[in-house]
Amino acid sequence: MDFGHAYLSSILFKREYMNDIDEMLQYAVHAHIHDNFGINGTIVKYMDNLYRGIGDLHLPPGWGNLPWNKISKSLKNLNGTFILETEFRFYPYFKEAVEFIKELII
Repeated sequence: MDFGHAYLSSILFKREYMNDIDEMLQYAVHAHIHDNFGINGTIVKYMDNLYRGIGDLHLPPGWGNLPWNKISKSLKNLNGTFILETEFRFYPYFKEAVEFIKELII
């Protein structure tokens, strides 16, 4: 289950994000945790998209617009593995991101 990709897709296809999350999560065995701003657009150069907030940015959770307060309730029901899927350039914030995830699932 990829929360960031699902968020972008829900906006692009005008779907209810949390309904889709709850439906898919019952089949998930692991969760890919990362954030974005929910802005779909043409990817020309990845680094240009970062400062524009476009696309699948793999930001640390809490840095974008995903509704983590709502997602938290669903994550508590996941009996699986959590994967922090952020870009390596955010390594200095890795510990902070792990703590954020812990708060979500406890």
